Amino acid sequence: MDKTPTYGIPYLEPSDFVADAPAASKSIAQGVEDALKIVDARTTPEGIAPVIALNPQVLGNQSGSMGQIGFVQSPSTGPNGGFGAYISDGSKWTALMDVTRRDLWWATQYKVLTWTKKADTNDVVSVSGIRLGAMLFIRVYWQNNGAFNKDAFVKVPIANIGNDLSSEECMFPCAENTGADRAGTGFLGINGHEIFWCHTDGSKNDIPEKMWHQGLIIAKSGN
Repeated sequence: MDKTPTYGIPYLEPSDFVADAPAASKSIAQGVEDALKIVDARTTPEGIAPVIALNPQVLGNQSGSMGQIGFVQSPSTGPNGGFGAYISDGSKWTALMDVTRRDLWWATQYKVLTWTKKADTNDVVSVSGIRLGAMLFIRVYWQNNGAFNKDAFVKVPIANIGNDLSSEECMFPCAENTGADRAGTGFLGINGHEIFWCHTDGSKNDIPEKMWHQGLIIAKSGN
């Protein structure tokens, strides 16, 4: 006897003996029964809703239909892989990403940014951010201590991010209190490793002292 590829229902082949027909019929009937049980289990709310558990051991004690998703809430180094998503084959739960692979993914795809100040010594600068996959998410706050004057699109260096991270040049509008006549003209940007500020109103701008500029930069990492 052989079995169907999807549900494993047995069927007779020419080489099977007639004397084995009763046992073969029973095996076929049992195979159909098992396949119907799988189909029935998938049509119930319990059979399709994710099974949530505190740890892998608790999840392992829960029944699941074939293809059902489970999720372990708490970090763990249990035998089934700990925190994360699981899938059931009808008899056991298997982690979709085990602890080692998950930690390796985070180690290669997630990084907290380091930075160094480039603005004037007395300026207030705060930079925080992460790299996640190929993207950089950087929050920047800068308060210029002294007044200054700059033409449009002339970059004022604020900070450098770590040498292992960089980005193609891009700019984003920033919030600032430089005055209503200049509202919306200030931009924060990044080019390579350098985070900078510039304005875009087409003329030389006088920026008073103690003005703040802050915003979020989202850029594609060059590393």
